[in-house]
Amino acid sequence: MTRSKTTRCLMRVLLIFSAALCLGQDCTPPTDPPTVSACGLNATYCVAIIGKAPFALTAGDFDSDGDLDLVAANYGTDNIEVLLNDGQGAMAPAGKYRVGPSPLNITSGDWDGDGHLDVAVSDGRGVSILFNNGDATFGRTVSRSLDPDLIGFPTGVTTADLNGDGWPDLASPAAGSIIDLSANPPYANADHVAIMLNDGQGRFNVTQSLILGNDIPRLSNIDAGDLNGDGWPDLVIDQSTGKVTILRNDGTGVFSVARNLNAGTNHLLSDVRIADVNGDGAADVLVADNGDIFNTEDFGQALVYLNRGDGGFGSPMRLAAGWYPTSIAVTDLDGDGLLDLVVANNGSDNVSLFFNQANQTFQAARNLSVGDGPTCVVAADFNGDGVPDLAVSHMNSGTIGIYINDGTGDFTPDR
Repeated sequence: MTRSKTTRCLMRVLLIFSAALCLGQDCTPPTDPPTVSACGLNATYCVAIIGKAPFALTAGDFDSDGDLDLVAANYGTDNIEVLLNDGQGAMAPAGKYRVGPSPLNITSGDWDGDGHLDVAVSDGRGVSILFNNGDATFGRTVSRSLDPDLIGFPTGVTTADLNGDGWPDLASPAAGSIIDLSANPPYANADHVAIMLNDGQGRFNVTQSLILGNDIPRLSNIDAGDLNGDGWPDLVIDQSTGKVTILRNDGTGVFSVARNLNAGTNHLLSDVRIADVNGDGAADVLVADNGDIFNTEDFGQALVYLNRGDGGFGSPMRLAAGWYPTSIAVTDLDGDGLLDLVVANNGSDNVSLFFNQANQTFQAARNLSVGDGPTCVVAADFNGDGVPDLAVSHMNSGTIGIYINDGTGDFTPDR
């Protein structure tokens, strides 16, 4: 893939969806059933989905049989698709359900307290909330719009108990705008983060729309975690022009901007995660960075911002990944008790593994071959052996690859 080809596609999607990443030319799934090689030579299993252009994944036991399943958000067909696990990690499509236009992200949680995992999807209407019947079928869908005064396109969604009432809430960043025909100019950008608190019955109310004051649409993805050690989950949002914004929780689910972390001028950030990677008890910030969009030699990296212990951060550690990282996961791949990093690289069709060295450093990347146009990677134990495996969505080829870990961080399939 050439830089010019990727940049053309990237800029086209940014103009339409502000922070969505579609770094390939063909988003049509294959017409024939995929071979394992369609998900790269390291895939143990490869499944073609029924929908088009799977963009995001969430893992969980959706049919309550003890195995971890997947739900994919299909950007190209405006639906979600359930993939059920046979217990060995092989997934089979088991139904799809309509959501709003162009879904970009997905998360899961028990929204109504019935013991079954539900899902929430960020899409062009707002956030679609789907309730699980208990058998991985979804009988009820509620579309929750965001602030009607801020015309926005949600770019992500995350879940946590934001106000401490015991119920999982939602937060969604949106590339928004304010239209005032009496003003000059009549349009103003209004990137914002919507806080959606759960009443315990799965009814979500937008209780805060925090405008971030960007001059152009910039928001990308979001994650929740306690960054300053006060016991309340904070929020972190990465943006499409090199900035990571930290929102501090006051303990009641009301947020304010605490600080910005600067990755670099013109850097396009596409994913963010919160995890304590150096084991000091303070949560760190991990970012997938596509690099400087105006530098033809900068194809991207993973960034590690280590927490000083009080929610403050210094300069990031920069880890060379593949071309145009779009997704990052954090897990212990080799069973040494240290959290490693997994980065999906959309432009080079691989996944970079960064093994933690316990001295605040990571090994150079080991790269796994995956399918065409990876957009999301999740880490979970799909075959029940106690070791985290990987699942990767391939937007361009319409496939989901499952990569089984042997316990040492080696994903070479045994065929």
